[in-house]
Amino acid sequence: MCRMASVAEHLRRWSEAGVIDAVQAERIRAFEAAIPSNETARPPEDRLGVVEAILYLGLAIAAAGAVFLGAENWADLQPWARIAALAVPAVLALVAGAALRTFDDPGYQRAGNIAWLGALALAAGATGVIGGETNLPNDRTLLLAGVVATLIAAGLWAISSSHPQILGLGGALFLLAEGVGNAPDDYSAQVAGMVLLLLGVMGIALAESGMLSPRSSAQAIFGFFAIAGPYHAGIDGSVIWAELLVFVVGAALIALAVRRNTFEYMVIAVAGMFVGLITFVFEHLSDSIGVALSLLLSGAAIVAGVLLLATLRKSTRKARA
Repeated sequence: MCRMASVAEHLRRWSEAGVIDAVQAERIRAFEAAIPSNETARPPEDRLGVVEAILYLGLAIAAAGAVFLGAENWADLQPWARIAALAVPAVLALVAGAALRTFDDPGYQRAGNIAWLGALALAAGATGVIGGETNLPNDRTLLLAGVVATLIAAGLWAISSSHPQILGLGGALFLLAEGVGNAPDDYSAQVAGMVLLLLGVMGIALAESGMLSPRSSAQAIFGFFAIAGPYHAGIDGSVIWAELLVFVVGAALIALAVRRNTFEYMVIAVAGMFVGLITFVFEHLSDSIGVALSLLLSGAAIVAGVLLLATLRKSTRKARA
């Protein structure tokens, strides 16, 4: 009943707007009425269930137990035992994830993807411990952990292009960017930030071309990379061009959000520009009155821009109709 009411409301609006005529409206109404209501409902097997919740709880408890066990006895462990404390749970999580994904039930498959995400984090940690126990320099250890995590994350995503695997890929690439920034003798926030920006632009291009999925997760993660990169590069306040680049990237993301009708880009751009503005004002404007006026004017400009965009989108939709 509720579904038919919704269809009737849509048909009324479309008819009043001139999108469809009376004959088309009647055909749509007859077609929708002939579809059983249970076909439009979400399949029961796709819904979150008690078993899936128990699986998540079990994974969380096992992970907490492994962390607690290692933390309590870390100083007393031999080097091989420290490595095994992370490497063995990583392998077990990979195996558990693969086993869960053999079931047809979507809930088990989602739990398997979560297990793989945990395995990725454990593998990155195990790589860092290996570097530390073999006296590898810290800069090389971080870079090695980033490379290993990225390779594993890319492989898991190739097997299962799911939201957890995109999240894991983003985390691995962030670690890789920090490793590249740490590769010189002294850590360089500029290098790490520019690598993040480059990865963000590449990820956005792949997501928009349909080569990187799920698209919504990829848009959110790599859109964040794109605007966080220049912010990270200018975090110490001495690199003005990087701080200004935040607003350039933000404007580009807003333009892309409007063009693609993507809410993720819009939120990330506005949030990034707001944080960048606050940081810039407090780093370069010491006058309290000037700070207040700058914030007020900037806030008004942002609101005005949003209203302008909303007006333009409304007029564009009317023109297309």
